[in-house]
Amino acid sequence: MRRRSLQAATLALGLTLGFGCAAGGVGESPAAHQALDELWDFADPAGSAGRFRTAAEGAEGLERLEALTQAARAEGLQRHFAEAFGILAEVDAEVAAAVSDRALNRVAGRAQLERGRLQRDTGDAPAAWESFTLAFHEFIAAEDDALAVDAAHMAGLVAEDATTRLDWTARALRMAEHSEDPAARAWRASLHNNLGWERFDGGEPELALVHFEQGLELRAEAGAEPAWRIARWAVARCLRELGRVDEALLMQRALAADQAAVGEEDGYVFEELGWCLDAFGMQAEAAEQFGEAHRVLSNDAWLAEHEPERLAELAQRAR
Repeated sequence: MRRRSLQAATLALGLTLGFGCAAGGVGESPAAHQALDELWDFADPAGSAGRFRTAAEGAEGLERLEALTQAARAEGLQRHFAEAFGILAEVDAEVAAAVSDRALNRVAGRAQLERGRLQRDTGDAPAAWESFTLAFHEFIAAEDDALAVDAAHMAGLVAEDATTRLDWTARALRMAEHSEDPAARAWRASLHNNLGWERFDGGEPELALVHFEQGLELRAEAGAEPAWRIARWAVARCLRELGRVDEALLMQRALAADQAAVGEEDGYVFEELGWCLDAFGMQAEAAEQFGEAHRVLSNDAWLAEHEPERLAELAQRAR
């Protein structure tokens, strides 16, 4: 079963680790992209929206439109969907009237990318997939590797069947690996994570472990938290699935100790500790960990809504 905190972190990490950052493609100014990215604070989408609107007011032409696409994304993160779609409609109208060039392709791609995110968040995955693939081709025309990887990665998340999800995610990974753009290459760990979960959910834990371990190595090189801890968790979860419970238990205990040392706790780590201990017949110790997992995870509104049976099982297995 996928780890819900991983998915929530992945959203935040679309946010803190460069997902969707617009580093300069060929012929573009990296400084201009960086200036736009620096306006983002994904922990404060309302503040971000205000900064992007201010940036748009102080800009002209395509720079103004590009800032507006990010304002739309910030509104979407606040679930202000009607307002976000309205901003993108304004961008579309001005793009349609502009003279075509690579910069215009990038802005058009941005509008499609953010429209796809909104469509995904409002439950229209087929429309989102179409928007993401359109965005991908616009970014290819713009020669912007980082945004092309972002669009391909999003297409891989929303495609209806597993084969298409794997194809698009693998395409994104190949682009990231072969790009000279650091922002595109920064996607590699996240894409290995996504491929790992696709393989895991498809009943191929051996292949999943390869991707999880590659992702962990990349996260270790980057030294970024909490992504490194999440990558360690994924490796340990896969090891348990493969019957290598002793290794999984050691990794989860190390994770719990690391988090305790900084005053943090993770219900998903507690949950895995419970399952590992249970596999060794250590029921009392397992029950204690299940109880801790239930205490923490019962505060997760998403889990309560989408996986109530998981919480119920934790409560049943707790002391």
